[in-house]
Amino acid sequence: MVETEFAIYDLLRCRIQRGFSNSEGVCVAWVGSTRAENHRRLVRAISVEAAHLPSLRTIASNDQAVPDTERVIVLHMWPGGSGAALKEWPTKRWLAVTNAIISKGYHLALTGSPEQHSLNETFMSSLHQGVRGFVTNMAGVGLADTARILSRASLDVSVNTGVMHVAAAAGVPLVALHGLTNAARWGPISDRAISIESSLSGCGYLNLGFEYLRNEPPA
Repeated sequence: MVETEFAIYDLLRCRIQRGFSNSEGVCVAWVGSTRAENHRRLVRAISVEAAHLPSLRTIASNDQAVPDTERVIVLHMWPGGSGAALKEWPTKRWLAVTNAIISKGYHLALTGSPEQHSLNETFMSSLHQGVRGFVTNMAGVGLADTARILSRASLDVSVNTGVMHVAAAAGVPLVALHGLTNAARWGPISDRAISIESSLSGCGYLNLGFEYLRNEPPA
């Protein structure tokens, strides 16, 4: 499948560079732009111009109530998928962000999968008692309700994971945190998103197979 996709991109004269490494250490080609732009090139080959940003329209649901305030900021702290642990942000930094947000009068909604509900609870237990009432654990409510929570938020702060892209498509103001991932390849596509990348040596480098941009690792 990967080889077929690269062949199609080559046929359509997509920009090809060297830079991926598979598990056997064999270097293969990667397409030097976001995945969305590569897909747009495919439809341009049949004279269809696709330049709009991804868009997601949410539908109201009564399964889970959003915190009863308009001043809600969502934190999505836990990445999913392969290499999830490599994309986590340090807990002490989440604590600093949480305290700063609450000091401005906002409530926080912590999203995540059902398996991440306990991670949120552990995080909340480390907060000072006086601020815990401003934080709601919303992990496990399902993707549709998570999208609805995001659509009503004043801001989403998220690690690089699927929910980050949902927030971008919903048009939510978004701060996307990148460490080992490269925002140019895997960042959110939205005119309301800011990608924060680390300047530390080795960041922007994530070797998880054919589909991940690989910069040269530090010496």
